[in-house]
Formats: sequence, structure tokens, C-alpha cells
Amino acid sequence: QCDWSSDVCSSDLGVALSSVIGFSWMSVMEYWMGGYFVAFGLQQALSLKKSAAMFRQYDPLAKQVAAYGYALPFIQIGLGLAYFFMVQWLIVGLIALTVLVINVVGVEKVMQHKQTVRCGCLGDGMNVPVGSITLWENLIMIGMVVIMITYHAVSYLAMGGSDTTSMPGMTM
Repeated sequence: QCDWSSDVCSSDLGVALSSVIGFSWMSVMEYWMGGYFVAFGLQQALSLKKSAAMFRQYDPLAKQVAAYGYALPFIQIGLGLAYFFMVQWLIVGLIALTVLVINVVGVEKVMQHKQTVRCGCLGDGMNVPVGSITLWENLIMIGMVVIMITYHAVSYLAMGGSDTTSMPGMTM
């Protein structure tokens, strides 16, 4: 008998799902981030020149360093593959966090100045304006990255680790 208002029941369900089918929310987030970065990066890479031009309109780093606008789709593809294979989780998380925060700063400026700017997130594939959806999408992903970094760090520390070369996901 399970009291659904109890935390015990939900944790028992989570443990059961995890042990029977290998389900974990951490894996869902990692694969979601991987899929997002690969899909969007590939879409941007298909129209690289146009994507880079769109990023220069709102991304603060792409405005200053044009090469970043060209590199961003490939950075995203690399991040996506790293999330799929969960390698170098701390480095991947920090790079993803940096990319997403930079993007949020640019999106926020566009929204503050009430500019109409086409989002480079889907490359030339769709005419999507930079706006609140772009902002919330990035903020949610920042939250996911922070949760993943925290989860992996706490798991590592709980295992009594002190040598960063033996951290899960930190091996070469």
C-alpha cells in the first residue's frame, strides 16, 4: 500500500523505475540537452553564414568576435555529443553554462530595447524572433545545467573523492 502524499512512495517509485528500466531524471536531462544542442547546432551549421550573421545581431560575444558566430553551431554539436556520451561532465557543463548565459544577456538586451531580431537558434530554417520564449528556453537550460553539475559534484563528493582526475566524467 502506498500513500501518494508521502515522499517515501515517490522515492520508492523512482528507485523502482531506476532499477527496473534504468530511468533517471539525470539521464533524461543529459539526453535532452544532447538532443537540443545537436539538433540546433546542425540546423545552424546548414546555413552557417546566415546563422553567424543572426547571432551577431544579439549575441554579445558574436558581436565582438565574428568567428564565435561561426564556431557556435560546432560548439553546440560538440556539447550535444558530449552530453550523449557524458564525458568530461564538469567541463561540458561549464562550457554549456557559459554559452547559455552569454545568449541570455544578448536576448535580454534585445527585449529591453524592444528590438525585432531574428533568432539564430534554428539557423535559416525558421523565422523565429528573439523574445520571451528564447529567454525562458535558455533560462530553463541554465537551470538544468546547474542541476546536472550539482548532482555530479555531490555524487562525486559522496563517494569520498578528492582527486579531480578520478571524478566521474573527468577521465580522459
